[in-house]
Amino acid sequence: MKRCRGRRGYFCFVRLVALKKTMANDTVPVRSVSGDRDLFFDSNYPLLRDQMKPMDWMRRLFRRLTEGWCPRLVDLPTGAGKTDLVVIWILALSWYGLDTLARKPAPRRLVWVVNRRVLVQQVFRLAKRLTDKLLATCDHDALATVRNGLSLLSGDRENFFRCVELRGQLVDDRDWSVVPSVPQLIVGTVDQIGSRLLFQGYGLGKWSLPLQASLLAVDAWVCVDEAHLVPAFVLTLRQARQLIEAEARADALFLSTLFARLPFWLTELSATPALPAPNTEWIFRLLPEDEGDPPLRDRLLAARTRQVKVCWLAAVVKPSEAISKAGADLDGRVKSVAVFVHTPKEADAIASSLSKKFGAERVLKITGRLRGYERAHLEVQEVFRRLCPPAGGNEADAAKETVFLVGTAAAEVGLDADAAAIVCDFASLPTLLQRLGRLDRRGSISRRFFNSECEAPTMTVFAARESASRDVRKRFLKLARDLRADRNYLSPSILVGEHWRPATAKEGADKKAKETDPNEIVLAASRAVLLGKGVGSAAGEIATSQPSTWLKHPIACVTGGPVAVPPLTSALVEHWAGTTEPRNDFVPVHPFLYGILPDPEGTPLVSVAFRLEMDVLATDRFSGDEEDDEEEVQACEQVTEIFRQFPPQRAEFHFVALTDAREWLASDPASGVPVAAFDGQQWSVSRDGNDRPALRPGTTLVLPTLARDHLGKLLESANDAKDEKASRDVLEGVSPRRPQYWRCVQRVTAGDHRLIFEDGATRFERAKSGEASAEEQDCIALGMDQPDAPPGCKWTRRLRHILRIGTAEFRFEYLKPRRVVQQQFLAEHLQAAVEYAGRIASALSPSNEGLQRLLVEAAKVHDLGKNNPKWQRAMGNSDMSHPVAKSCVERPLSTKGFRHEWESLLRVRDDAPMSCEDLDEKDWADLWRHLVVSHHGHLRPWLAERVLEAHALGKQRQSSLRLESAECFARLQGLLGPWRLAYLEGLLKAVDVAASQTDDEEDGDEQ
Repeated sequence: MKRCRGRRGYFCFVRLVALKKTMANDTVPVRSVSGDRDLFFDSNYPLLRDQMKPMDWMRRLFRRLTEGWCPRLVDLPTGAGKTDLVVIWILALSWYGLDTLARKPAPRRLVWVVNRRVLVQQVFRLAKRLTDKLLATCDHDALATVRNGLSLLSGDRENFFRCVELRGQLVDDRDWSVVPSVPQLIVGTVDQIGSRLLFQGYGLGKWSLPLQASLLAVDAWVCVDEAHLVPAFVLTLRQARQLIEAEARADALFLSTLFARLPFWLTELSATPALPAPNTEWIFRLLPEDEGDPPLRDRLLAARTRQVKVCWLAAVVKPSEAISKAGADLDGRVKSVAVFVHTPKEADAIASSLSKKFGAERVLKITGRLRGYERAHLEVQEVFRRLCPPAGGNEADAAKETVFLVGTAAAEVGLDADAAAIVCDFASLPTLLQRLGRLDRRGSISRRFFNSECEAPTMTVFAARESASRDVRKRFLKLARDLRADRNYLSPSILVGEHWRPATAKEGADKKAKETDPNEIVLAASRAVLLGKGVGSAAGEIATSQPSTWLKHPIACVTGGPVAVPPLTSALVEHWAGTTEPRNDFVPVHPFLYGILPDPEGTPLVSVAFRLEMDVLATDRFSGDEEDDEEEVQACEQVTEIFRQFPPQRAEFHFVALTDAREWLASDPASGVPVAAFDGQQWSVSRDGNDRPALRPGTTLVLPTLARDHLGKLLESANDAKDEKASRDVLEGVSPRRPQYWRCVQRVTAGDHRLIFEDGATRFERAKSGEASAEEQDCIALGMDQPDAPPGCKWTRRLRHILRIGTAEFRFEYLKPRRVVQQQFLAEHLQAAVEYAGRIASALSPSNEGLQRLLVEAAKVHDLGKNNPKWQRAMGNSDMSHPVAKSCVERPLSTKGFRHEWESLLRVRDDAPMSCEDLDEKDWADLWRHLVVSHHGHLRPWLAERVLEAHALGKQRQSSLRLESAECFARLQGLLGPWRLAYLEGLLKAVDVAASQTDDEEDGDEQ
């Protein structure tokens, strides 16, 4: 027999191999029920945090978490170390793992959500250090107790903790979703986490959609960092929490006890002015005694010391000029200056002015949504490193030369920079608070100011000389009263913006009257909070404001602006949970993540990448005759095939507002630019403007590198969009980090175009006559030095094309890592599945016989349908007496609609195992059958028509059985809820993957 090999697609389940090895080892650590809780925290926290002492609030929160209490709001001042919530969670989880039967449960997954535009460095650096410490091996293991607790929870002595990054700019790591018992720190953006939670994960297929949704809603703690920046998403999460908690109504004892140990927690970090706060009993804040905590002392001193000065601008003065001059005047007086403005155009002007005066090496500009390639290069820049807190924490020893950070919202949010001074334009109160958070974060400057060694850390705000009209002032005062009177945690009037409608409505019956712009009310209220009473408004006058009083102001609730999201109903979630149905364009997920009101930051995004393959269509070699038409069609087919098998990776994407992309596609410069588009289902390629794709949120566009002169304003929101590097192909610059595939490009015939390669970024350009020597032309190649393949794999060529770029020809080769595995017979696979089902059930819920029995009984028969000649022949097995569980050939034949899990159900539908004692016999049988038939995601709730024609067994009853299965799915969702039903399905998926001797995903339904 041939050795079994994987089918299509590659999932990097490297650590899963360790799981299978260690789960087979019965030497799992013995549970310890002894130990003092405070001593456990105090002794292990310094080990995880490089001997830093915990603050008192951390110790207090650890106690509350281990008592089963989770805050709905963590309201801590800037610099108080709220990111250490990650460390507190790890220790609370380990404490629970040491005695799961007697202690209160803590969720295995901490899901840390950050705003889409954030340049978050702090949480990723912390996560990396924690992972390295926990997974390190040494002779004297001081963290042995922590590792022991995590190992007991995971059922694995080696693979007991992992960190997962789900950011749009990174290659997606999907192997986290098949290890439900392993504690995981998952860090992701609003759109990546939010879309997954609502069964709408971007780029996922029917196998992954329900699986990843359930893992974010069961046994998970979702923490929204900088919650005031995403109030619409927070409201959606609040609604989701209510729906998830309502799923606890299942009557079956073994299910209710199971999910009681797998809680869902939701916590907002940072106060959100526009939203009602939860009741005081659910809020975690500092106590008066925390003032004396040494690690907090300087940070709290900074909160009292920071100064905000408001400088009025004369009508003839441009804000950018005044801000640039104020920043330049700080040279030599402070070590670092952060400059924040609203628009990239203003940032460009200020950065250019400062660079002329002090040199470009002292100025860093961040103005847009960075793709992963630019992000990786940003972190190694000298200016960026100097803006980050010094490793030793000694501000006096920092470099004497002043450096400048100039940016828009992309730089003011989440960047772990510690500026000594800030200069900015006027903005809403939440934005000013966010900017202020970049000022003296650790309090070292404030301490030196307290000792009369330097000036106080100051933020200078430049504002135009304006004052709110009496009508606007009347409106925001009334609005503030209404909002303060309606402070329910989840108020329907907040959801629909009911209070804002009368506040912006027309006055009187005058038809010519206009509605008041909500932004006008927000800025007027922010100005009133910022300036207080008795402040003059003469040009050039400077007023001082007290930030500590801002959020306490009676009208602060108005400054967050209107918030409106659609109601998240159980019917809608159940509709989305039917992941085999086509996506409904009329119920998009985007409004639930960013709201339904106009918001530049919440505008749906389109992903834009640049690829060398598209340049085959960008040259003028197609003249329009019949022969050229055929060649053009062939070129389009080649490009479509390449992107279908080897789509752009997320780190290659610029993220562009949907409206900007639509305007560009309709413009004259874009009419001659070829475009490849992926709409979530399939790829299409158009060479000109006659057949452009209809854009919707989440669409992917791929453009040629030769289009750089025709981009117009398409990349205006991207960092340094005018730089020619923005239109380069960066695949080789991002793939080595986690290579899913590799590409090699080599010139085979000289011509009028050449390949330019620099630091992982590549482009084609027209070669000038006689410009390159013959020797140089012969060396044009890309990707010849392959990165290391994942462990246990080797690179295998999957596709090769010769593409003409003008008159030059280039050979494009594509390779994927292939794991060579030992053959696995079907009987062996089923037996292994039974063993892993028992182990996973024991790790998740010890002594839960009902779960153990459900998974084991489903595992026994989940792949019986593979014992069918049609499936065996397609997988390359001709010996029907020894059926295999995986393909025996690299490229198996099509099964033409045949689904082995449906065949499994046809074989055992009348032979359900005995019911668990505390579950109705029909409910038990339906749940068991559903897990079997849906473990590959193809019946939630529908099965394709062609599947019915592909099965010989039970043809007379297939239609009725399919309807019964769909009805069963709906009934089980009513019993368990969408997330919990999907979670049980996911457990069987994890069992199936663990029992396989290949890490290749069987179904090719993933994009």
